[in-house]
Amino acid sequence: MTDLHGKVAIVTGAGRGLGRSMASALVAAGAAVTVAARTGTELDAFVDEAKAAGGLGLGVAAHAAYSASKAGVIAFTRSMAVEWARHGIQVNAIAPGYFATPLNSALRADTDALAKVTRAIPARRMGRPQELEPWLLLLAGSASDFMTGEVIVIDGGQSVR
Repeated sequence: MTDLHGKVAIVTGAGRGLGRSMASALVAAGAAVTVAARTGTELDAFVDEAKAAGGLGLGVAAHAAYSASKAGVIAFTRSMAVEWARHGIQVNAIAPGYFATPLNSALRADTDALAKVTRAIPARRMGRPQELEPWLLLLAGSASDFMTGEVIVIDGGQSVR
């Protein structure tokens, strides 16, 4: 497993779903994690879980951080990558497509709606949250020390259509 002790990560949308899964994976690998989401209650629960697991977490409730457009996150990633690279800090992002999470459980329960969504994905399925973890740990670890300003799209091929 990738050792991220001494590293700091920021995860937006970490109150639940994919963001929470990614934040948990980073804590498990030893990173200090700052999380942002729409509600403080979800973040407080995450911070408590991180501390109970011997990790370090800080929650920042910010609807704006959660709601930032993908284009804004991409621009932020690239700008910060240029500014922080000289300090040995890499800034990269993951742009997930449709992944099965509690947030879209109603959609997945509707056979017609699920079929419509998966027809638009060349892989013909939604991703599983654990499929993001290797990419997340690669980007957060030392194997990507010379990689910065990149956005990794993990969407089963949907964005290349």
